[in-house]
Amino acid sequence: MVIQANPIPLPVIGRKKKILVLISLGGGGHKTAAESLRQILGSQYDVEINPVMADILGHMDPLNGLTRGRFTGEDLYNFLIKNQFNKILRWIVIYGSRVWKAKRIEKGFKKYFQKQQQLPDLIISVTPFINYGTALATQRRDIPFLIIPTDLDASTFLQGFPKQLTHHQFKIALAYDDPEIKKTTFNKSEFRDEQMTITGFPVRPACLKKYSREELRSIRIKFHLFESHQTVTLIMGAVGGNLILDHVKVLSKLDPREHQLQLQMNICIGHNKKVGKKIRNFLLEQGARFLGRHTFILPSGLVMHVRGYCPDLAEMMAASDIVITKTGSCTVNEAIYLGKKILLDNTPDSTARYLDWEAFNVPFVERNGLGYAFSDNEQLLMLIPSLLKYPEKRRSLELPNFEENILKLVQELIE
Repeated sequence: MVIQANPIPLPVIGRKKKILVLISLGGGGHKTAAESLRQILGSQYDVEINPVMADILGHMDPLNGLTRGRFTGEDLYNFLIKNQFNKILRWIVIYGSRVWKAKRIEKGFKKYFQKQQQLPDLIISVTPFINYGTALATQRRDIPFLIIPTDLDASTFLQGFPKQLTHHQFKIALAYDDPEIKKTTFNKSEFRDEQMTITGFPVRPACLKKYSREELRSIRIKFHLFESHQTVTLIMGAVGGNLILDHVKVLSKLDPREHQLQLQMNICIGHNKKVGKKIRNFLLEQGARFLGRHTFILPSGLVMHVRGYCPDLAEMMAASDIVITKTGSCTVNEAIYLGKKILLDNTPDSTARYLDWEAFNVPFVERNGLGYAFSDNEQLLMLIPSLLKYPEKRRSLELPNFEENILKLVQELIE
């Protein structure tokens, strides 16, 4: 009988402490949050990002097993979002989440830890559904565990948690000190006050800075934006949902001359090259002239920049006057931190009608005076000119500085 020895810890002198960040590859928000953590913590700590559902817990994904890793449950999630198969998406979320049993998750981490020469000094999860099993595994190894939800309704991040968790080095970091967030997040679990903290939303550092006029001018030059035009940016997520084409067809009807506006729009298609081609062909059919690079001008004078995946999206949003977006929490909160008016897609085919954690963002944005939701994209033809010509003063939602708060919190948990 071979007895497996526990890994021998490496000498701690002269090495950075290790932080393991657990992400999901479903959607783009988890990856954005993890990259934000890497940017903020990377100079002081060894930050390793792990696609936990495909790697450490890959054995629990039925599709991953059936296809030998060629097509996973997360791939299916992205496919359904991209193609607007929302009823199937909701069914997959409800029933697929039951795959992630806490005891099996704990065993998966046990095997992972046994293979590591150096155990993490801290584990951070920005992934839903897996966290109770992860908490059990980290408690056995006496590893601090921090959950940073990438949704304001963070109830999916606490799926399966008991009324009380005994892990003495556990914390959950909420974005805002908001009673509705707490009520929804903790509707089935109770945590001690010392297990909860408010850090702000895990936005990229580029969303936390205040841009000067000179910096904004440089950004407009970088993205070939017209200095004389007001800017609207349309974002439908990293996977580039096909719904964006429907919105472009409506937005192309907007005549800036009727409202005494000079207007340009960034149409951000993400990785969806197929829908990008359809949008370009549609604009040409409407009589638009191609000005080069990615820019079209319609007979009305409306300018549209059709852009693929943009790694510097936060900068583009900073140079915008209005952000139109799906109800995914990452883009919504980046727009909030950048101080932009938000128009949320709450049309019948939007994910807000099928995913509870996205639906939560609609009343949150409207309640805090951060923007509006539209239930019919024809409403954009009224909302955009109205917000540009008669900007409302937004209410004062306190925005905690995520960069400062997460540095302090990580130091408390590790040191």
